Amino acid sequence: MGLDYIYVKEGNKVADLIEAFKQVKDTKKAVVVHINTQKGKGYKLAEEHKEDWHYCAPFDVETGKPLDSFDGEDFSSVTAQYLLKKMKEDKKVVAITSATPTVMGFTEDKRKEAGRQFVDVGIAEETAVALASGIAANGGKPVYGVAMASALAKGGCKPVFWVLSSFVQRTYDQITQDLCIDSNAATIVTFWGSVYGMNDVTHLGLQDIPMMSNIPNLVYLAPTTKEEYLAMLDWSIDQDQYPVAIK
Repeated sequence: MGLDYIYVKEGNKVADLIEAFKQVKDTKKAVVVHINTQKGKGYKLAEEHKEDWHYCAPFDVETGKPLDSFDGEDFSSVTAQYLLKKMKEDKKVVAITSATPTVMGFTEDKRKEAGRQFVDVGIAEETAVALASGIAANGGKPVYGVAMASALAKGGCKPVFWVLSSFVQRTYDQITQDLCIDSNAATIVTFWGSVYGMNDVTHLGLQDIPMMSNIPNLVYLAPTTKEEYLAMLDWSIDQDQYPVAIK
């Protein structure tokens, strides 16, 4: 592509970063600086328990314990409990995530319990929606996904995809064109909508309603109670007429 390229192997070393940027600061052409970092570098708990520390609220540095605790059920735990039960009753139900399994309550033990009925496509929301569409087009019940569409679709699976509200923008084209033009009956669950505590511009969760409510053929539902939410999941997974998103 005609780009200059510099690789920084020890991306957590400030001195190495300074040296790399010195090399490129006066460049007259496009250059890629590829920096390899380790998330949580320097904090033992984060280095040893990567998934638990992918994201964290304010915590005590000495113990790693959160400063605030919540032991009640929430939409994540309710969803995981519901889907695991649904999976055992119907082997065609497939849960799909794009690298955020715990947002839906699917911790490592629950992923093992779900087995092949759980698919993580990695940080690729577009792939997830395309997968869900392919599964649904062949009679499945998807909750988000893409890469395994062909294999899963042959079995007539039921896809369910969950995604953070603020990440819906990553897969807008797939929702509108891969999923909704053909009215493929996948289920998309959008989590953490509206302002829920985070304050950086990429995670505010304000984008899903104006984007998704205007997509033709998509049914967008917003429950006000746990009971309404579970009823909407039941209806969405069992029907085969519409792509459905649940906020």
